[in-house]
Amino acid sequence: MDPLISCLMVTRGGLYPASFAIECFRTQTYDNRELVIVCDEPGAAVAAYVAELADPKIRYVETGHARLGELRNVSVAEARGELVCQWDDDDLYHPNRLEYQLGNLVKSGTSAHFLGRWTIWWPKRRTLALSSIRVWEGSMLARREAVGPYPAQSREEDAVMLAELMDKHRFIVTDSPDYYCYVVHGANTCDADHFEFMLERASWVFSDYEAELARRAGRFPFRGYLDRLDRKAKGEPEVTPDYSGRMFGGERLAIDGARFRGCRFNGTLLTYNGGEPPLFDSCHFHNIAFDFQGPAGHSLALLRWLTDRGIIPEMRKSRSA
Repeated sequence: MDPLISCLMVTRGGLYPASFAIECFRTQTYDNRELVIVCDEPGAAVAAYVAELADPKIRYVETGHARLGELRNVSVAEARGELVCQWDDDDLYHPNRLEYQLGNLVKSGTSAHFLGRWTIWWPKRRTLALSSIRVWEGSMLARREAVGPYPAQSREEDAVMLAELMDKHRFIVTDSPDYYCYVVHGANTCDADHFEFMLERASWVFSDYEAELARRAGRFPFRGYLDRLDRKAKGEPEVTPDYSGRMFGGERLAIDGARFRGCRFNGTLLTYNGGEPPLFDSCHFHNIAFDFQGPAGHSLALLRWLTDRGIIPEMRKSRSA
Protein backbone atom coordinates (compact mmCIF):
# COMPACT_ATOMS: atom_id res chain seq x y z
CA MET A 1 0.00 0.00 0.00
CA ASP A 2 1.22 3.51 -0.76
CA PRO A 3 2.44 5.29 2.38
CA LEU A 4 0.31 7.95 4.01
CA ILE A 5 1.73 11.46 3.48
CA SER A 6 0.80 14.07 6.07
CA CYS A 7 0.88 17.56 4.58
CA LEU A 8 1.52 20.02 7.40
CA MET A 9 0.03 23.51 7.27
CA VAL A 10 0.35 26.11 10.02
CA THR A 11 -1.76 29.24 9.65
CA ARG A 12 -2.88 32.36 11.49
CA GLY A 13 -6.44 31.64 10.40
CA GLY A 14 -7.19 33.89 7.42
CA LEU A 15 -9.20 32.28 4.66
CA TYR A 16 -7.05 34.07 2.11
CA PRO A 17 -4.63 32.82 0.94
CA ALA A 18 -4.94 29.52 2.84
CA SER A 19 -7.98 28.44 0.80
CA PHE A 20 -5.80 28.26 -2.32
CA ALA A 21 -3.20 26.07 -0.60
CA ILE A 22 -6.07 23.85 0.55
CA GLU A 23 -7.39 23.72 -3.03
CA CYS A 24 -3.94 22.62 -4.21
CA PHE A 25 -3.96 19.83 -1.63
CA ARG A 26 -7.39 18.62 -2.70
CA THR A 27 -6.33 18.40 -6.37
CA GLN A 28 -3.22 16.28 -5.71
CA THR A 29 -2.97 13.14 -7.83
CA TYR A 30 -1.51 11.12 -4.94
CA ASP A 31 -4.44 9.59 -3.05
CA ASN A 32 -3.15 8.40 0.33
CA ARG A 33 -2.67 11.81 1.92
CA GLU A 34 -3.97 14.01 4.71
CA LEU A 35 -3.76 17.74 5.41
CA VAL A 36 -3.15 18.72 9.03
CA ILE A 37 -4.01 22.39 9.59
CA VAL A 38 -2.75 23.92 12.84
CA CYS A 39 -4.03 27.35 13.86
CA ASP A 40 -3.59 29.42 17.04
CA GLU A 41 -6.42 31.88 16.32
CA PRO A 42 -9.74 31.01 18.03
CA GLY A 43 -12.74 31.04 15.72
CA ALA A 44 -10.61 31.55 12.61
CA ALA A 45 -12.25 31.96 9.20
CA VAL A 46 -10.33 28.99 7.85
CA ALA A 47 -11.92 26.79 10.54
CA ALA A 48 -15.41 27.52 9.21
CA TYR A 49 -14.16 26.90 5.66
CA VAL A 50 -12.74 23.49 6.60
CA ALA A 51 -15.97 22.57 8.41
CA GLU A 52 -17.96 23.48 5.31
CA LEU A 53 -15.71 21.36 3.07
CA ALA A 54 -16.19 18.33 5.33
CA ASP A 55 -13.27 16.63 3.57
CA PRO A 56 -12.21 13.49 5.52
CA LYS A 57 -8.62 14.01 4.35
CA ILE A 58 -8.39 17.38 6.15
CA ARG A 59 -7.99 17.74 9.93
CA TYR A 60 -8.12 21.06 11.75
CA VAL A 61 -6.24 21.52 15.04
CA GLU A 62 -6.64 24.64 17.19
CA THR A 63 -3.98 25.58 19.74
CA GLY A 64 -3.20 28.40 22.11
CA HIS A 65 -1.14 31.32 20.81
CA ALA A 66 2.36 30.12 19.90
CA ARG A 67 5.40 30.92 17.79
CA LEU A 68 5.67 29.52 14.28
CA GLY A 69 8.23 26.87 15.28
CA GLU A 70 5.99 25.67 18.09
CA LEU A 71 3.03 25.40 15.72
CA ARG A 72 5.15 23.33 13.32
CA ASN A 73 6.00 20.96 16.18
CA VAL A 74 2.28 20.53 16.88
CA SER A 75 1.68 19.70 13.22
CA VAL A 76 4.37 17.00 13.25
CA ALA A 77 2.96 15.54 16.48
CA GLU A 78 -0.54 15.43 14.95
CA ALA A 79 0.63 13.78 11.71
CA ARG A 80 -0.52 10.21 11.19
CA GLY A 81 1.63 9.49 8.15
CA GLU A 82 5.08 7.93 8.00
CA LEU A 83 5.98 10.76 5.63
CA VAL A 84 5.47 14.49 6.25
CA CYS A 85 5.41 17.32 3.71
CA GLN A 86 5.64 21.03 4.47
CA TRP A 87 2.56 22.73 3.03
CA ASP A 88 2.76 26.47 3.68
CA ASP A 89 -0.58 28.26 3.67
CA ASP A 90 0.41 31.09 1.32
CA ASP A 91 2.01 29.13 -1.53
CA LEU A 92 0.70 27.11 -4.51
CA TYR A 93 1.48 23.53 -5.50
CA HIS A 94 1.51 21.48 -8.70
CA PRO A 95 -1.14 18.68 -8.68
CA ASN A 96 1.68 16.11 -9.04
CA ARG A 97 3.90 17.51 -6.28
CA LEU A 98 3.40 14.66 -3.78
CA GLU A 99 3.60 11.95 -6.44
CA TYR A 100 6.77 13.44 -7.91
CA GLN A 101 8.58 13.95 -4.62
CA LEU A 102 7.62 10.56 -3.23
CA GLY A 103 8.91 8.86 -6.38
CA ASN A 104 12.28 10.55 -6.01
CA LEU A 105 12.51 9.75 -2.30
CA VAL A 106 11.70 6.07 -2.81
CA LYS A 107 14.08 5.62 -5.77
CA SER A 108 16.95 7.29 -3.90
CA GLY A 109 16.38 5.40 -0.66
CA THR A 110 16.95 8.62 1.29
CA SER A 111 15.14 10.16 4.24
CA ALA A 112 14.11 13.42 2.59
CA HIS A 113 13.54 15.06 -0.79
CA PHE A 114 13.82 18.77 -1.57
CA LEU A 115 13.52 20.99 -4.62
CA GLY A 116 16.66 22.80 -5.72
CA ARG A 117 14.66 25.60 -7.36
CA TRP A 118 11.09 26.79 -7.24
CA THR A 119 8.91 29.32 -9.04
CA ILE A 120 8.55 32.79 -7.50
CA TRP A 121 5.38 34.75 -8.21
CA TRP A 122 4.96 38.40 -7.18
CA PRO A 123 1.49 39.39 -8.49
CA LYS A 124 1.70 43.06 -7.47
CA ARG A 125 4.98 43.37 -9.40
CA ARG A 126 3.67 41.25 -12.29
CA THR A 127 6.82 39.19 -11.92
CA LEU A 128 7.37 35.47 -12.45
CA ALA A 129 10.83 34.01 -11.90
CA LEU A 130 12.81 30.88 -11.15
CA SER A 131 14.73 31.00 -7.88
CA SER A 132 18.43 30.55 -7.32
CA ILE A 133 19.70 27.02 -6.71
CA ARG A 134 19.72 25.88 -3.07
CA VAL A 135 17.87 23.50 -0.76
CA TRP A 136 14.47 25.16 -0.27
CA GLU A 137 13.09 24.41 3.20
CA GLY A 138 9.43 24.74 2.25
CA SER A 139 9.71 21.99 -0.36
CA MET A 140 10.48 19.28 2.21
CA LEU A 141 9.05 15.79 1.93
CA ALA A 142 10.64 13.60 4.59
CA ARG A 143 10.30 10.51 6.66
CA ARG A 144 8.70 11.57 9.90
CA GLU A 145 11.50 10.25 12.10
CA ALA A 146 14.00 12.47 10.27
CA VAL A 147 12.18 15.67 11.20
CA GLY A 148 13.59 16.93 14.48
CA PRO A 149 11.96 19.56 16.68
CA TYR A 150 11.67 23.08 15.35
CA PRO A 151 13.08 25.87 17.55
CA ALA A 152 10.51 28.03 19.34
CA GLN A 153 11.00 31.06 17.10
CA SER A 154 8.81 32.98 14.66
CA ARG A 155 11.21 33.19 11.70
CA GLU A 156 13.77 30.87 10.07
CA GLU A 157 12.60 28.01 12.27
CA ASP A 158 12.52 25.66 9.27
CA ALA A 159 16.09 26.61 8.28
CA VAL A 160 17.36 25.59 11.73
CA MET A 161 15.52 22.27 11.58
CA LEU A 162 16.71 21.66 8.01
CA ALA A 163 20.36 22.13 8.98
CA GLU A 164 19.99 19.43 11.62
CA LEU A 165 18.19 17.08 9.22
CA MET A 166 20.89 17.50 6.56
CA ASP A 167 23.59 16.83 9.15
CA LYS A 168 22.05 13.58 10.41
CA HIS A 169 20.21 12.05 7.44
CA ARG A 170 20.68 11.29 3.75
CA PHE A 171 18.60 13.45 1.41
CA ILE A 172 18.17 14.19 -2.28
CA VAL A 173 17.65 17.47 -4.12
CA THR A 174 16.24 17.73 -7.66
CA ASP A 175 16.04 20.78 -9.89
CA SER A 176 12.29 20.89 -10.54
CA PRO A 177 10.93 24.44 -10.12
CA ASP A 178 7.53 23.70 -11.67
CA TYR A 179 6.24 21.78 -8.65
CA TYR A 180 6.18 24.66 -6.14
CA CYS A 181 5.12 28.30 -6.54
CA TYR A 182 6.33 30.65 -3.83
CA VAL A 183 3.92 33.61 -3.66
CA VAL A 184 4.81 37.13 -2.53
CA HIS A 185 1.46 38.59 -1.45
CA GLY A 186 2.39 41.37 0.97
CA ALA A 187 1.65 39.64 4.26
CA ASN A 188 4.39 37.00 4.25
CA THR A 189 6.45 36.23 7.34
CA CYS A 190 9.48 37.87 5.70
CA ASP A 191 9.55 41.52 4.59
CA ALA A 192 9.85 42.95 1.08
CA ASP A 193 13.65 43.26 1.30
CA HIS A 194 13.87 39.49 1.63
CA PHE A 195 11.99 39.00 -1.65
CA GLU A 196 14.00 41.70 -3.39
CA PHE A 197 17.07 39.71 -2.39
CA MET A 198 15.54 36.52 -3.81
CA LEU A 199 14.74 38.18 -7.14
CA GLU A 200 18.21 39.69 -7.42
CA ARG A 201 19.63 36.17 -7.20
CA ALA A 202 16.96 34.46 -9.30
CA SER A 203 18.30 32.16 -12.00
CA TRP A 204 15.71 33.44 -14.48
CA VAL A 205 13.11 36.23 -14.63
CA PHE A 206 10.54 35.74 -17.39
CA SER A 207 10.21 38.69 -19.76
CA ASP A 208 6.68 37.85 -20.99
CA TYR A 209 4.77 37.72 -17.71
CA GLU A 210 1.29 37.14 -19.15
CA ALA A 211 2.41 34.36 -21.48
CA GLU A 212 4.25 32.48 -18.74
CA LEU A 213 1.33 32.91 -16.34
CA ALA A 214 -1.01 31.45 -18.94
CA ARG A 215 1.37 28.57 -19.66
CA ARG A 216 1.31 27.57 -15.98
CA ALA A 217 -2.42 28.10 -15.45
CA GLY A 218 -3.10 24.37 -15.56
CA ARG A 219 -0.66 23.76 -12.70
CA PHE A 220 -1.61 26.52 -10.29
CA PRO A 221 -4.88 28.41 -9.50
CA PHE A 222 -3.48 31.75 -10.66
CA ARG A 223 -6.78 33.16 -11.92
CA GLY A 224 -8.64 32.60 -8.67
CA TYR A 225 -5.74 34.05 -6.72
CA LEU A 226 -5.70 37.18 -8.88
CA ASP A 227 -9.49 37.56 -8.61
CA ARG A 228 -9.19 37.41 -4.82
CA LEU A 229 -6.43 40.01 -4.86
CA ASP A 230 -8.70 42.26 -6.92
CA ARG A 231 -11.61 41.85 -4.50
CA LYS A 232 -9.31 42.55 -1.56
CA ALA A 233 -8.06 45.74 -3.21
CA LYS A 234 -11.69 46.83 -3.58
CA GLY A 235 -12.37 46.11 0.10
CA GLU A 236 -14.76 43.24 -0.61
CA PRO A 237 -15.17 40.59 2.13
CA GLU A 238 -13.85 37.06 1.96
CA VAL A 239 -16.08 34.21 0.89
CA THR A 240 -19.18 34.26 3.10
CA PRO A 241 -20.00 30.94 4.81
CA ASP A 242 -23.65 30.05 4.12
CA TYR A 243 -25.37 27.35 6.19
CA SER A 244 -28.89 26.03 5.70
CA GLY A 245 -30.63 23.42 7.85
CA ARG A 246 -27.42 22.51 9.69
CA MET A 247 -27.23 21.18 13.27
CA PHE A 248 -24.30 22.40 15.37
CA GLY A 249 -23.34 20.69 18.63
CA GLY A 250 -20.66 21.35 21.23
CA GLU A 251 -18.13 22.95 18.92
CA ARG A 252 -16.47 26.32 18.41
CA LEU A 253 -17.91 28.10 15.37
CA ALA A 254 -16.74 31.35 13.75
CA ILE A 255 -19.77 33.50 12.87
CA ASP A 256 -18.22 36.61 11.24
CA GLY A 257 -20.15 37.33 8.05
CA ALA A 258 -21.83 33.90 8.11
CA ARG A 259 -25.42 33.28 7.11
CA PHE A 260 -27.46 30.71 9.07
CA ARG A 261 -30.92 29.71 7.82
CA GLY A 262 -33.05 27.18 9.70
CA CYS A 263 -30.08 25.97 11.75
CA ARG A 264 -30.07 24.50 15.27
CA PHE A 265 -27.39 25.20 17.89
CA ASN A 266 -27.02 23.04 21.00
CA GLY A 267 -24.09 23.75 23.33
CA THR A 268 -22.26 25.65 20.58
CA LEU A 269 -19.60 28.28 21.32
CA LEU A 270 -20.14 31.10 18.82
CA THR A 271 -16.99 33.15 18.18
CA TYR A 272 -17.18 36.69 16.83
CA ASN A 273 -14.01 38.55 15.78
CA GLY A 274 -15.55 41.92 14.92
CA GLY A 275 -16.04 41.45 11.18
CA GLU A 276 -19.31 41.59 9.25
CA PRO A 277 -22.21 40.72 11.63
CA PRO A 278 -23.77 37.28 11.09
CA LEU A 279 -27.33 36.65 9.93
CA PHE A 280 -29.58 34.21 11.81
CA ASP A 281 -32.86 33.38 10.07
CA SER A 282 -35.39 31.01 11.70
CA CYS A 283 -32.70 29.41 13.89
CA HIS A 284 -33.10 27.64 17.25
CA PHE A 285 -30.63 28.04 20.13
CA HIS A 286 -30.08 25.96 23.26
CA ASN A 287 -27.32 26.36 25.85
CA ILE A 288 -25.10 28.45 23.59
CA ALA A 289 -22.25 30.79 24.56
CA PHE A 290 -20.45 33.65 22.85
CA ASP A 291 -16.71 34.34 22.69
CA PHE A 292 -15.66 37.80 21.51
CA GLN A 293 -12.15 37.84 20.03
CA GLY A 294 -9.92 40.32 18.17
CA PRO A 295 -11.53 43.72 17.46
CA ALA A 296 -14.86 42.50 18.86
CA GLY A 297 -13.17 41.60 22.15
CA HIS A 298 -11.48 45.00 22.28
CA SER A 299 -14.81 46.77 21.65
CA LEU A 300 -16.50 44.73 24.36
CA ALA A 301 -13.72 45.52 26.82
CA LEU A 302 -14.08 49.24 26.07
CA LEU A 303 -17.86 49.10 26.58
CA ARG A 304 -17.37 47.37 29.92
CA TRP A 305 -14.83 50.00 30.95
CA LEU A 306 -17.20 52.82 29.96
CA THR A 307 -20.13 51.15 31.72
CA ASP A 308 -18.19 50.52 34.94
CA ARG A 309 -17.33 54.22 35.13
CA GLY A 310 -20.84 55.40 34.33
CA ILE A 311 -19.69 57.10 31.13
CA ILE A 312 -22.16 55.41 28.80
CA PRO A 313 -25.30 56.42 30.82
CA GLU A 314 -24.02 60.00 30.89
CA MET A 315 -23.50 59.97 27.15
CA ARG A 316 -27.01 58.64 26.61
CA LYS A 317 -28.46 61.32 28.86
CA SER A 318 -26.63 64.06 27.00
CA ARG A 319 -27.90 62.77 23.66
CA SER A 320 -31.52 62.68 24.85
CA ALA A 321 -31.36 66.13 26.45
